[in-house]
Amino acid sequence: MTLHAYLTLAAILFSIGFFGVMTRRNTIGILLGIELMLNAVNINLVAFARFNARLNGVDNAEFREGDLFAPVAGERFDLVICNPPYVVSPETELLFRDGGRPGDSFCEEVVRGLGRHLAPSGFATTLVNWVVRDGEHWSQPLRGWVAGQDCDALLLHLETKDALEYAAGWNREPDSARYAAALDRWVAYYREHGIRSIGMGAVVLRRRASGTPWVSALELATRPAGNASTAILQAFAAQDRLAGLASREALFARMRQEGARIVSREMVAFEWLGEADTPLFREVNREFLRG
Repeated sequence: MTLHAYLTLAAILFSIGFFGVMTRRNTIGILLGIELMLNAVNINLVAFARFNARLNGVDNAEFREGDLFAPVAGERFDLVICNPPYVVSPETELLFRDGGRPGDSFCEEVVRGLGRHLAPSGFATTLVNWVVRDGEHWSQPLRGWVAGQDCDALLLHLETKDALEYAAGWNREPDSARYAAALDRWVAYYREHGIRSIGMGAVVLRRRASGTPWVSALELATRPAGNASTAILQAFAAQDRLAGLASREALFARMRQEGARIVSREMVAFEWLGEADTPLFREVNREFLRG
């Protein structure tokens, strides 16, 4: 089908859906109308993506339409990159931003589904926002999402904002009345769902070819300023190195046998994982100096 044909089909579906929303008096009829309108939007997005690829001479890309992982059911990939509508909000108007699911359940569904579609040693990266409950570490919800996937997981935390600050950041605009109304709506939604703080960051998964998966939670001091692929791979290599050490005793024994050469590697690993100011790091250092 040509771009014109897709746009014509989308316009027809949107018009039928809009008519249904405006004329129906029952909930099911209205919801069916909304679904038709959203399907029309999806058709437009796919059509323009295909058109843009042809316009730029790209002939090795596929465009599929469906609900989350449904279009790739049963398939596995070496690399998956995802920038989902991760914002925790009561809205559904901005499809690129709002997942339309309660709380952070959209991001949870994305993270829980990624591992099933990775080939052995394949990587997946997705941006996420998530609810942080009172008294829990920021990584606790994410650890639950990645559990049982047979994947190594690097959990990256940029910052945690309280609900009001988070809502203000996503709704700021010149119209003070609209801004205030949006804040009231979002804060009421957070209060209803018991949401007081929201974490912001990313999850990087690597499918295990063998062995026991590990999970590492890292704080990001600043937002990445450029390509972070090398740093991510080094972080995975550092965690692999530490995960391969069976015990402190085994580490200390190798330190005494091999001296500074192995110590320097372990110190680099600790540095990459943000563990250079922890009791374990200091214990390793003391043991080397003593040995």
